[in-house]
Amino acid sequence: MKHISSKKKFQFLVLVLYEFIVGFVALSLNFNTLWYLSVSWVFPTIFFLYKLHINRYRYILEALLWSIPGSLLIDWVGHYSRAWSYWDNPLFASTGVNVLGIPLESFIWGLLFWIFYVVTYEYFFDENRASNFNKKEKFLALSFAVISLIVVLLVNSYKPNIPFFYLLILLLMIFMTAISLATYRILIPRVLKFGLIVFILGLQVEFFSLKLDLWLFPEGEFVRKMLFMGYMVPIEEILWWIVVPMAVAAVHEVFADNHK
Repeated sequence: MKHISSKKKFQFLVLVLYEFIVGFVALSLNFNTLWYLSVSWVFPTIFFLYKLHINRYRYILEALLWSIPGSLLIDWVGHYSRAWSYWDNPLFASTGVNVLGIPLESFIWGLLFWIFYVVTYEYFFDENRASNFNKKEKFLALSFAVISLIVVLLVNSYKPNIPFFYLLILLLMIFMTAISLATYRILIPRVLKFGLIVFILGLQVEFFSLKLDLWLFPEGEFVRKMLFMGYMVPIEEILWWIVVPMAVAAVHEVFADNHK
């Protein structure tokens, strides 16, 4: 974590330790998704938003504009293609509230994922931060929402076979990262370092979510499955925790920050 102050290195280690403690508390109390997310992501996010003193509401608006269509596209088509399964799991879909056939918890998960990784990136990795959530990003996010809705409607109408959907999503995330950073190559090392360092936070969430039986991977087509802490999971699931945080950081840095 070069160029990060000793104080923030210590705080990051505290965050890692906190996530372990939260995970074991969640296991002992058998938390559902909302309870686990509340203590795992919401509390650290509130702390980071408190420490980041610029236009906090824009972080939330940005997260909403990207996470809602993202949940619509990724979650709906992911379940359709059997890449993963948790809609019928009462531990995940605990409220029983559905939006467009998708559990409310999926949208909450996507929202908290986006804002947690954005504020983690801003707090630990971006000293030259500036809130600049501009019209270009709003246009891109709204365009993504329209495309997501069209894709879902087409898939629902024509019922095509979608092999290796999880791999396609990761490739889409890599493409978004590459396009975002193409003009700002100086940011590539920072975004890459961010993805590699926060990988441990993702693995913690993955492990405790599997232990809590919040999701599973039934019949979808994957590149391969691997043994992870006693569970067989797609390798795409493990790569998600590097690739997607990098995509989130890249899109945010280029379109909502000052790319410095």
